[in-house]
Amino acid sequence: SKHEDIDAKISEVVAKIQKDGVTQDEVNRIVAKISAQTILARDGSGVIASALNEAIAAGDWTDYITGVDRLKKVTPADVLRVANKYLVEDQSTTGYFIPKQAGNQNRDTAKANNFLEENGPFYYRHPESGHVHEEISASAISLEEKNNSETAFDDTTIEKSTSAFKREKVSGIDVVSVKTSAKDFVTAAASISLGNYASETKNDIIPALTASMLSKGTTLNDKFKFSEKLQKLGVTLNVNASTFKINIGFKCLKKDLDQVIALLAEELRNPLFDAKEFENLKQQFIGNTQQSLNDPGERGDIALSQAIYPKTNPNYSLSVEDNIENIKKATLEEVKAFHKKYFGTASMRLVIVGDTDDANLNASLKKSFKNWNGGVTEKLKFEEASKSNSKTEVVTIPEKPSAELYIGQFTGLKRADADYIPFYIGNYTLGAGFAGRLMQTVRDNDGLTYNISSGLGGNIETGGYWFVNASFNPNLFQKGLDATMVQVDKWVKEGITATELENKKTNLIGSFKVGMSTTNGMARTILNFIERGLEPNYIEQYPNDIQKATLQQVNDAIKKYIQLDKMIIIKSGSLDKDGNPLK
Repeated sequence: SKHEDIDAKISEVVAKIQKDGVTQDEVNRIVAKISAQTILARDGSGVIASALNEAIAAGDWTDYITGVDRLKKVTPADVLRVANKYLVEDQSTTGYFIPKQAGNQNRDTAKANNFLEENGPFYYRHPESGHVHEEISASAISLEEKNNSETAFDDTTIEKSTSAFKREKVSGIDVVSVKTSAKDFVTAAASISLGNYASETKNDIIPALTASMLSKGTTLNDKFKFSEKLQKLGVTLNVNASTFKINIGFKCLKKDLDQVIALLAEELRNPLFDAKEFENLKQQFIGNTQQSLNDPGERGDIALSQAIYPKTNPNYSLSVEDNIENIKKATLEEVKAFHKKYFGTASMRLVIVGDTDDANLNASLKKSFKNWNGGVTEKLKFEEASKSNSKTEVVTIPEKPSAELYIGQFTGLKRADADYIPFYIGNYTLGAGFAGRLMQTVRDNDGLTYNISSGLGGNIETGGYWFVNASFNPNLFQKGLDATMVQVDKWVKEGITATELENKKTNLIGSFKVGMSTTNGMARTILNFIERGLEPNYIEQYPNDIQKATLQQVNDAIKKYIQLDKMIIIKSGSLDKDGNPLK
């Protein structure tokens, strides 16, 4: 549809409200939603301080407490009056943004501000398109959350008692519940394993299509009715697929838990799988995926994975063209068959954190999930990568203001390995955030880039890899690559210093504990641990494991896993086959 059509539709809706007003039922639904979301947002001391501050800035700190009550007094008549007074056409401004060329132009610069590289056992990347080869470990401590909760952590966050972590099987589900000082709400993070799916030569877009179809209605409620029920509770049910699993998450008021569990079960067990919705979804997926063709970051990332891993390894990414082909040929029958086989309680885990007392979780789960069989418990089988030889490759994409550099190699390290934490600390020193060596040199001193970082990937179930990623102006690309290699070279040969080690330990432990101060951070992290076979209380041990790493272990690990003569270098953007800027 055209800009004008959408604009006209919006004006139509506004005019209808000005003429007919809104119903009491609509007002109730929105009031319920905002009331719930106000309470759900009070997660962690950082967010609470920030919300109080907002109320003070708006002129009255008590609004933090009374705001919801004021909201409840709004009537349909108020809405009608305000709509006619303020939604005046000749005071409105409309802008159309029409790109010259399809594709997302400046995502790389945008990424610099909100990109969080893999943090300890925690790594999260939004599936921007259907294709996500990186594991989205369900434990996001998003940057926003981190910024919102830079507070001193003390051990009262988890109410210390012998029963801090309750773990039991309920209706076949591995359930962990943790009582914290959160008031009136809980956060749940859950997952269902996809067993060996990632290594079988099937269409690997099917899991993502299936997960996306779940929100398009159930056999009991069409998508509008279902969405209305959730909106009334102020709840979003998130279900997405990554390489190894289906990720599920929600946050709700304690009093609504029973209704939310019932809706979750309805969505997971009885999706409508409407054929027309499926065709629309495929078009959406194709549109999103096509944007990647013009995206130097996305294309560079794919090229790096293909240079490191064999086709049969789950970390190998298909080309954008192959992904589009897979979306086109996917059928609703395949989606239904996938749902039937992989969805179920066989490998389902659920972690619930917050005000869990008398939340009656078990009764709700038993009622909504009883007799739901299905799911798989098989272990992943795959072909491991081998140490690759050095290689330089150029991905040419014309008319791009910035080009992406990827340097990387296979390490074979898995998260469970003894060397993982020492190597992780070593990498964190080199390339994590603004305090990393790469940012301080290539960005701050040399002024060659906005964004440079190094990270680890592909190491949850399989042998992982190490990489550096940076954006450069094509004219400065070679200079940027040289400056980056100077730092990598020095890092491998000389290691990190004792002072850096102490700083990074403090930093990692601090940010981990800050992440644990929200129900969301804690639920996702514990889920991540139990998926890897660890106990929930590993969250108390993890900081000790970081603290224990010695300088010798860190520097030995860097030397052991990084070979300077085996670098794979990918140059992606407006560069010719020799890596020179396109004229």
